[in-house]
Amino acid sequence: MWNATSGEQVTDNQFQDNTTDKLSYSVKPTFTHKIGRYYYIEPLVHLGKSVETLDRVRGDLMTDNQIISSLSPKFEKKYQWARPGFNLKRNTDKTQFNISLQTEFGQLTTKLWDETVNESNFWYFTPRLSYEYEYKTGRRLSFFYNSLVNTPTSD
Repeated sequence: MWNATSGEQVTDNQFQDNTTDKLSYSVKPTFTHKIGRYYYIEPLVHLGKSVETLDRVRGDLMTDNQIISSLSPKFEKKYQWARPGFNLKRNTDKTQFNISLQTEFGQLTTKLWDETVNESNFWYFTPRLSYEYEYKTGRRLSFFYNSLVNTPTSD
């Protein structure tokens, strides 16, 4: 660091200790039901939750490891979701087609120093589509589309 007034270089000895935790869990029961010669349907319900925490401690080594509270946040992010939907599949010897229509209902809560900073509810449409064609033994042509929801991280 450089002091603009005196022009001298100042040495600053600081420490930083980051403790991060992440816990995620979900459940996704499905069952497949035949609805025609080549057609199948799968009702879906995917439920889950993730919790991330960042506990940062920053301080000055020159003053007996004194902690600088304004630079030492404790941050927490919780995201809960429910993803209902269904898959429609068509499978033959040469082709596989899958379309998935899903929605995501989510609740994002962020806390800073144990106080709630933001709580938001979301709704997203998250479709998926895949197609595979075996045009020759061992040779396939595939197409895949996927949509998903990303939430901010604590890092």
